[in-house]
Amino acid sequence: MGLLADIDGAYFGTTFAHLFFLVFPELKPEKSKEHYKPRVFGFDLHSTWHQKSLEAARRAQYEYQQEKRRLEGKSVINGEDRGGGNNNVNDNNPPANSHKNGNGNNSNSSDHAATTPLVETPMPTKGD
Repeated sequence: MGLLADIDGAYFGTTFAHLFFLVFPELKPEKSKEHYKPRVFGFDLHSTWHQKSLEAARRAQYEYQQEKRRLEGKSVINGEDRGGGNNNVNDNNPPANSHKNGNGNNSNSSDHAATTPLVETPMPTKGD
């Protein structure tokens, strides 16, 4: 006898059930004639539950896309319409002249720096 001779069914691990039914095939349970019926808290679900769930997911996705397209036409900074709210715009192909510089403006940062003058304006005083 070896070291593992004193170990009982735990020695077989997850293969025990397979080996058991190979040795004793007459003890195998018969296949059920019932089909699976989905239930929630014991109540049967209606036969159209899956179709309605898919329709609701499609509707939510459509509404999300519409809201996203609507917000694309709005300025991030002040909420004004920039005139770019075309609903037929392909998200993967933005207009050729639009460059996002990180703060919501449609311009290159190098173009912005070149056109913005660096002149300080004096602050008004109480005597003016």
